[in-house]
Amino acid sequence: MEPDKDSIIKMLITALKRDESEFADITDDTDLREHGLDSITSIETIVMLEEAYDINVDDDDLYIENFNTIGKIMTLLDKCMNN
Repeated sequence: MEPDKDSIIKMLITALKRDESEFADITDDTDLREHGLDSITSIETIVMLEEAYDINVDDDDLYIENFNTIGKIMTLLDKCMNN
């Protein structure tokens, strides 16, 4: 499965326990911390991404600043999938 914005948003809606309408106008640069991303939900999100895309996120990348936007998540996924 190739990562795309829609599938990432669906995972975020699940992890952040948000309504889909809250993500209607989200951009690649929207800070997800404004939508409830915190230390707990960030780990849930990483686990979902690892399972969905059969990847392992390096410990060095487990900083919320590395995946607090959809753009950063896409970059992180690209890095993990091409290692």
